[in-house]
Amino acid sequence: MWTSKARGKIRLPLATCMTSTEPSQGRLEIDVETWSKRDLIQVISSRYFILGDPETGEFSWRVNAIGGDSESECLIRMNKHLEKLGMIGLLDKGNPPILTVTNLPNDVFVMPRWQQVVIWITMFSFMTIAGSGLILRNDPSLEFNASLLAESCTHFSFPLIASVFLASEVRRRVATRYGVSIGHLSPLAFPLSEPIWPFGLAGFISQRRSDQVPIPNRKALGLISISSPLVMFISGIFLTILGISYTSTQPPDLESPPMAFSGNVIVGILESLGIVESLDVKLQWLDPIAIAGLGLCTVSWIMMLPIPGFPGDHLLHSILGPDNLLSDDKQTAIFASTLVIMVLIFAADPWFPWLVIATIAVWRRFSPTPILDPFVVDESSGLDDISRNQFVTVIAMVMILAFPGVNGSYSVTEWDEGIKTSQWPSEVVYTVGEETIIPLAIAPEGVVPVSGWIQFRIEGPVSQLGLSSDCSDTQQACRVDGITQSENSMINLILTEENSLILDNMTASIRVFTEITGHYDEHVIALIPNHTRYQANYLWDFSGTLQDPQICTVVTVGDDSTGNVSVANPRWSIINGTTLSKGNNYICLEGVNGASISGPIDYLGRHLGPLLYITWDDGNSSSWQTPIVNSSPVINSKDGIISIPREFSGSTIGYVESTSPFCPSQSDFPVVDSDTSWNRTLGDYSFIQIPGTYSGNGSLLLKEDGWLVTCEDYTLTSSFRISNGPQIWVSPGGLNNGVKYITTSVIEITNFQNEDELITISISAPPGETWSIDSPESIMSNSSANVTLNLPESGYEAVVWVIPDDSGTTLFTDIREVWK
Repeated sequence: MWTSKARGKIRLPLATCMTSTEPSQGRLEIDVETWSKRDLIQVISSRYFILGDPETGEFSWRVNAIGGDSESECLIRMNKHLEKLGMIGLLDKGNPPILTVTNLPNDVFVMPRWQQVVIWITMFSFMTIAGSGLILRNDPSLEFNASLLAESCTHFSFPLIASVFLASEVRRRVATRYGVSIGHLSPLAFPLSEPIWPFGLAGFISQRRSDQVPIPNRKALGLISISSPLVMFISGIFLTILGISYTSTQPPDLESPPMAFSGNVIVGILESLGIVESLDVKLQWLDPIAIAGLGLCTVSWIMMLPIPGFPGDHLLHSILGPDNLLSDDKQTAIFASTLVIMVLIFAADPWFPWLVIATIAVWRRFSPTPILDPFVVDESSGLDDISRNQFVTVIAMVMILAFPGVNGSYSVTEWDEGIKTSQWPSEVVYTVGEETIIPLAIAPEGVVPVSGWIQFRIEGPVSQLGLSSDCSDTQQACRVDGITQSENSMINLILTEENSLILDNMTASIRVFTEITGHYDEHVIALIPNHTRYQANYLWDFSGTLQDPQICTVVTVGDDSTGNVSVANPRWSIINGTTLSKGNNYICLEGVNGASISGPIDYLGRHLGPLLYITWDDGNSSSWQTPIVNSSPVINSKDGIISIPREFSGSTIGYVESTSPFCPSQSDFPVVDSDTSWNRTLGDYSFIQIPGTYSGNGSLLLKEDGWLVTCEDYTLTSSFRISNGPQIWVSPGGLNNGVKYITTSVIEITNFQNEDELITISISAPPGETWSIDSPESIMSNSSANVTLNLPESGYEAVVWVIPDDSGTTLFTDIREVWK
């Protein structure tokens, strides 16, 4: 019996219908008690629970169930009564549990149905716009019209919005099963089709705050929270598989970089099972249905993150419970891990959405006005082990399988890059007397199909060796057409047995040139002999000057052999010893004036070094003669302008900057007008045809490095290194190029400048012999002059080269007895 707070008397009036003959009666007095709210709540609670000690809070007690029922069952019955009074009872964990009665949350504003419909229609239109952009990216020939919007609806926005609605309805029904009125979700969408976020759907929000909706228990909280992300994940898998099956392995007609996707683990598993084929190829131009599926998987993954207010955080509350979740050690771990992850994300500069998500996570977790925890009515019942394991399993499955990758989506920058050469070998070992096959996989470097030519040649030996292939019997070139990432090809280069005998354990190189429209490239393959003794470099290294040259090479000895080196050329002498032993032996030669440009030339215009002869201790011998690097002739440009001499008439000339000199396989080049003065600007791999009637009145505008090449029927006939200097030309040979004479000869020097050019003669020759040089002191502007070299009738040879500089042009001559 509780003590009354107020006491009073109520006096009832006497009945007016009493007669005077009836005995008189006094007034009736009734005692009443006025209860407080606590008294009322305590009386109601005592009907369902055995109340124990009061707890902190105005309406809170330790309780036990009545009648053998569980506390949870008693709470449900009591709340049915309290709901009519605008109150609700809560059970917290304890021994015994703690009952707390509080007011029901105030009714929050819920949008009327018509406003919800407007939001869904608006988000649907945003998704449709995003889908239209995705379609136009893969097919830019389409126009933005009703047909495009219809295709966007069927292939993107409708599957997307239908999946979101299904997830919302499943969530609503799960909540209804537990007596919770939670309403539908509202989708969030962006009308974007860019790699920053191409999925249209960005997330969803609930119409009612989680702290305003009473949830019966933690299991109900977990099921309600996990339902919508799980439905989106399953729908996303289905749409992804469907969209990938619709995606062709052939690239679309692209005009801009395509958008590729990293995919997720589930599509990788499906590929390994054979359900999905050519995944890496298709991910570069996915059908919009597949993008919608990946978007659903990505959103479901994000919603599973333990960010306050997200379903993942509610699941964490359901699994751990509030006491566990809010404990100091858990909060410290969450604080530290969140900060570490944020720092790592910002340091790695990843996909932009990850930066946004990390920022939101930190802000919500450590905001001074934090998001309140879900309103769980019965915390005391906890979560059974089976449900906990099921939730953890589903969360782990979604977090692993739906992760969209570090980059998510990105533009393929190298989408139109010619042929992929990164997988080609850079070194091949050959055996003398055996055939060697070198396979080259032909695949595009980017996305666009490639068609064009592939040329190849061997460099290093004195004479040009014909490199065979399985695609051409006549010329060292192959035609490729329509090569895509899914339809590759293969070319086998063949070093025949005969050519291996010619190489004779010499190191050489194969240069492979790829000619794809707009893309020219070269790949060098070193040919290394399968032998313990060989010359390791296929070119002599050059140092010094033309007047005082030095060249070096390396001879590798892989066994215990020793050898002796000799040079069969009086213009060269060995300067660092003649004995060879095990290891890499550096052999350096010192030459006389002009020695590096005095030897014969190879088919690329480079001068050959002296014949290197080695006698081995086992009685065998080796001999090699290889070109000297940078010994090709030079043509000068002034401020990027080259005047073209008459010697180029009737040729195809071109400018090559990015690779070694070569001639393209096509022949359809513009022809200049030889009747008038002309000038042309040439970029890298640009070519023109000069008529046979050309008289020397044209010029080229190009960069001051690279190569000027002349071609005839796809064959390189000469190549000149472009250098900056006075525009002087020498015929024959060009500048910085030694030409050998054995009889009296005439050398023509042309001055293309608008000022006279001084001529200087520099001679090194044996004294007292009958030789002479007749030369003018200068050459008038825009004219030519002849220099006559007079030699004895026999017994002597002269090497002549011309070097112009700012002070004038010097003609160098080295005259010696003919070496036999």
